[in-house]
Amino acid sequence: MGFFRAGFRAAALAVCIICALTSCSLQTTPTTGAVGANVPHTPAPPFSGTLVTGSPFSSTSFRGHIVILDFWGSWCGPCQAEQPHITALAQSFLPKGVRFLGVDERDNNAAAIAFIQADHVPYPSINDASAAVAGLYGVDAPPYIIVISAQNVIVGRYLGTTAGVAQQLHGLGV
Repeated sequence: MGFFRAGFRAAALAVCIICALTSCSLQTTPTTGAVGANVPHTPAPPFSGTLVTGSPFSSTSFRGHIVILDFWGSWCGPCQAEQPHITALAQSFLPKGVRFLGVDERDNNAAAIAFIQADHVPYPSINDASAAVAGLYGVDAPPYIIVISAQNVIVGRYLGTTAGVAQQLHGLGV
């Protein structure tokens, strides 16, 4: 009986570890990386909500600008690893008029603010605790970047990488 319990505990622990390690990659399409030109160009759905700082936000305020939506979570290991690359992109392209918005998925504001401060994130983030915005954009789990043209059309989707985002922004005339 003791052997069965120990074996069951070990199996349960293994399942928990596997789930924890893969929790940020729950995408239904396992194509890691940029899909850029393969993305059907569809209108970006509008949304509104509250920034993690407490201010109201509406995506319509970004109309007429190229936008980068950065879906992330403070609890997501791959998001933490990717953040320095996204910050570098933002530092390069914010002065050129590109708008960046973080979409903090399934998180609480205290953890989000701590992440933003620790990583010196130079752009605002909206709280998406219920993953409603993620659902509008077909994002199952972070890290995920969506590029929206100045015409409000989704033109790029990047799962787990920033590779190719700068090139796409240059292709959009930035």
